[in-house]
Amino acid sequence: MLGALSGAGMIKGLVAILAAVGVKETSGLYVILNAASVSFFQFLPVILALTAAKRFKMEQFNALALSFALIYPNIAASFANGNVDFLGLPVIFPSSSYLQTVLPIILTV
Repeated sequence: MLGALSGAGMIKGLVAILAAVGVKETSGLYVILNAASVSFFQFLPVILALTAAKRFKMEQFNALALSFALIYPNIAASFANGNVDFLGLPVIFPSSSYLQTVLPIILTV
């Protein structure tokens, strides 16, 4: 995981250099490199769920299910409309969702 993390960071740095040099954000090179660099960080909770499940000796598929539930895009949109309750209990969900987060999935697993 550390190698992929550092690789994504280096690609992100390359994208920043391309932007500073004047490459347009609509350029194919910029779009593909930006997607490659952002995708690792976007799905970081899924990757962390797998490693945390191994560390805590949990079933990996259960950890994956929890992580995908946290980053499911329609959930954040549903909570943005107002208060949501589950069986009478209020549910608090950040408006930015749990994409690119570390602690929530580790605490969940």
